[in-house]
Amino acid sequence: MAIKAFAGCGKSFILKHIAIFYKDKRFLGLAFGNKIVAENRAAFPKRNSKWFTVHVFARTYLQKFGVNFDFANQRSSYKALELIEILNIKDSGDYILAESISEVFKVYSQSSLKEITPEGIRKAGKSQKNEKIISINDAYLGAACKYAIRLWEKFEKSEIAPTFDFYLKYFEVKRFAERITEFDILELDEAQDSNAVTMSIATQLPTKNIYVGDDHQGIFAFRGTISAMNYADKVFYLSTTFRYIPKIAAYANTILSTYKNEKVPIVSLAKEKASVDGITAYLSRNNSSMISLIDDLMKKNIAFKTAKDPKELFEAAIALLEYRTEKKVTNQNFQYLKRFQDFEQAEEYIEETNDNELKTALKMQKMYGKRLYILLKVAKEHYRSKDPVKIVLSTAHSSKGLEWDKVELLNDFPDIMKLIKDAKIKNSVELMNRANKNDLVASNIIQEINLFYVAVTRARFSIDIGKEAAA
Repeated sequence: MAIKAFAGCGKSFILKHIAIFYKDKRFLGLAFGNKIVAENRAAFPKRNSKWFTVHVFARTYLQKFGVNFDFANQRSSYKALELIEILNIKDSGDYILAESISEVFKVYSQSSLKEITPEGIRKAGKSQKNEKIISINDAYLGAACKYAIRLWEKFEKSEIAPTFDFYLKYFEVKRFAERITEFDILELDEAQDSNAVTMSIATQLPTKNIYVGDDHQGIFAFRGTISAMNYADKVFYLSTTFRYIPKIAAYANTILSTYKNEKVPIVSLAKEKASVDGITAYLSRNNSSMISLIDDLMKKNIAFKTAKDPKELFEAAIALLEYRTEKKVTNQNFQYLKRFQDFEQAEEYIEETNDNELKTALKMQKMYGKRLYILLKVAKEHYRSKDPVKIVLSTAHSSKGLEWDKVELLNDFPDIMKLIKDAKIKNSVELMNRANKNDLVASNIIQEINLFYVAVTRARFSIDIGKEAAA
């Protein structure tokens, strides 16, 4: 069954009390984020509940079944330049082919496909709304699939360190979940952020399954996510919140009913208070806007703290800056930059592969230069400081699961009405229908609506909307 729980409506509370009530049952809890898993491990009854992230679950049981890849050196991914070397691609400058191989492997790893074929990858790419796979020509797709098969073989033979995607897919393809018999009930938290490979694992488990999440908080479609709610035979709603006041609930309802045709309203029973933590959170759509705000607050000598380690905001830009100015790279995550002959070749690579992370980083290192080092140093000092602050900074994506008294959105959120108008979409019904048919434009608009809803529902008492988003 599925429980559709709107933001702040107590999904973890319900999951915990299901485990408490059915004390004779053995519960497996899965989620996608470390924070949720840590919180649930602390709150749920330990005698009958075990919580894992999806990847840690796969890795743990692979090792229990005697499969030992080089987990100590596991990677999030390999860059296109690294794949050229690993796969011995003849034209070392063919970044587009290497990037296509990476995309093919990602699509396969996040799908329920049993083998890598051009036809299967094309279909799965469309389902995952992967623009690169949808637009790639047949010749490149065929070549990329052949190389992706070779990459899988290298992973399987432990010739290179595994990626998270690889060993999760390996766990699914080999159907290890069928052999796990120590649990009676699966509780999948944040189920809207699932994907086809995770759902295949969930259905392989010999358990009764409960999927809990909020489709409106699905903000990771770029990772190939799908909602587990679509796999449930029964659906229930959690729509009452004690977290944010009626004014915030009304704003959230307006967003969901206007843009997504949602018929079930959020009901707030929260009471007006002067303050809980007294904190104002500033949320941005993009990393670049957040770095600009950090710069502005520093110049005004205003204390702040980032919600998460600021290293994530700066590391790509600083790696490029370091390579451009000093011809060295100290960050282990960006060692592949050393393989370029010069910075101009690195810029060419970024342009050809259309790597969004590196494109933003390239812009920021040009804009701020060596001041990036100062911004990061000060941001780290604030982050590590135990002194109380009244200002917290976060991107909207990183704010998920957090809450503050007041939230202010920066002006980098898009004008949703303009996006809909430009796409020539008449109303919310048409928007949802097109998105459900994997229309890329409509799906991208839905992602922006969801992100806006997530940002708004981080506020307990007050929300200040940026000019663009409010238009």
